[in-house]
Amino acid sequence: MFLNTARYRDDHEQIRSPNPDMAPPSDTLGTFASHTLEAQASVVLPDRIDSKFLMPLELLPKVLATLDQEYTVLESGGTRVFTYENTYLDTPQWHYYLDHHNGKLTRHKYRYRRYRETDVSFLETKLKTNTQRTVKKRARWPSPEANEVVGALSLQAQLYVNYRRVTFWCNSIQERLTMDFDLRFSRPGSETFTYILDYFVTEQKCESRVGGSPFARFVRKHSYLPVSLSKYCIGACMTDRNGTLKKNRFKPMLRRLPVQQIELAA
Repeated sequence: MFLNTARYRDDHEQIRSPNPDMAPPSDTLGTFASHTLEAQASVVLPDRIDSKFLMPLELLPKVLATLDQEYTVLESGGTRVFTYENTYLDTPQWHYYLDHHNGKLTRHKYRYRRYRETDVSFLETKLKTNTQRTVKKRARWPSPEANEVVGALSLQAQLYVNYRRVTFWCNSIQERLTMDFDLRFSRPGSETFTYILDYFVTEQKCESRVGGSPFARFVRKHSYLPVSLSKYCIGACMTDRNGTLKKNRFKPMLRRLPVQQIELAA
């Protein structure tokens, strides 16, 4: 089985149209020293602890002011805000979505990810273990290894998720922070997309829990607790026009998120 990646690119292009109000302005990020993609790739975190935080955009200036002395920002080709095009793959019966909804402790997610600015693509597998660690593997796409995974599991495209990301690195404690803005969701073949208003998602990624990092101190000071937020699961719920998916587990998060539905251009 082969993924129709040419079609995915066309579909992602339809829902891209960046909203300038939903990402940090370049002059704000300009106060940070930078690091390269090569330097970041040299310190991989394939087996890690992830903590996610849902934060209002109005808090962004305070967050960045907290980070600018000890963190560097990823820069490549003069760009610091990158576009991620994710095609989440599942079985026709939504097997992996339902594993998450039903609280299965050891579960997988599969996605085809394209980094738009560099035009590099991977098939990525994420394993969440029963100890809440995230183990991530990826294979370049196209490749025989990626084809074998897709075919063996009978995977198909179920959801598109686009966002723009800024990545920060605190080298002294091996902590990576990603901030995702302008999150957009659509189903293959849909005539609409849905996007989240007024919020961004920050993810802290480290080998072990980092309680004393500048970011950790900031969220404690402002009483922000980690949240359970799967972009795949939330997006699948938001785009479920026929009401066929189980959603009870995700309803508390869905109620928190202001969203808008947009018709795709004809």
